[in-house]
Amino acid sequence: MYVKAAPGMKIRDPDLKDLLPDEGRDVPSSDYWHRRLRDGDVVEAEPPAAPVPKAEKAIKPDAPVTPR
Repeated sequence: MYVKAAPGMKIRDPDLKDLLPDEGRDVPSSDYWHRRLRDGDVVEAEPPAAPVPKAEKAIKPDAPVTPR
């Protein structure tokens, strides 16, 4: 599940031993994180969209191929 810290909260990730980043993190669906949700310390969120990779330059079919 993907969670973010509730506004004004700083939440420590018990597995990674750091603070939950502002943009959120994918965390295991464990008792710890369900308690944080229930207590209002974190909120479920949508993960950020993955960047679309840039298309590689197409090789022109009539271009000569040079060996490397």
